[in-house]
Amino acid sequence: MRTVTLRTSGSAILALAALFLLWDPGSALAQKEVFTRSKPHVNVGTVGGEPADIWFHANASVFDDGKATGVLQFRAADGEAFLYRVVQGEATVVRETVIELSLILERVGEDGAATGEIDLAIVRPDPMVEDCLIYTTVGSDVRLEAEGLLELKASKKEKKRP
Repeated sequence: MRTVTLRTSGSAILALAALFLLWDPGSALAQKEVFTRSKPHVNVGTVGGEPADIWFHANASVFDDGKATGVLQFRAADGEAFLYRVVQGEATVVRETVIELSLILERVGEDGAATGEIDLAIVRPDPMVEDCLIYTTVGSDVRLEAEGLLELKASKKEKKRP
């Protein structure tokens, strides 16, 4: 089994997390929800810069107040698992188009219990391939391109005017 060493210090990741907590992303989303979703599948990516076959699945939503929910799962063919619970997020939206989605992740074990590790995932459309997204995690250094959605939709929380 290959061991992945973190190339980014824990304090740098915590500093990024603090920025998301202090910065109000609500103005960028204006009562909207951004979500990313992919079908579970095997794809070629990299772990720690080394090529790897990775089983991948993502299902996450970020709301206008920065709260987020969902999961990201990366499982390398050699058995190493990167299981994450989405705890916070921020979206960059330009003219009703999602340019980038940043997710603060809490790593969990197979039993769903938190391991204490925090990571940051950045999701953005591939500029060369339609309906393809690029997923990059900062701390665990996992990168892959996968078919999926990155969309903006009206939030269920949105109030209608009388």
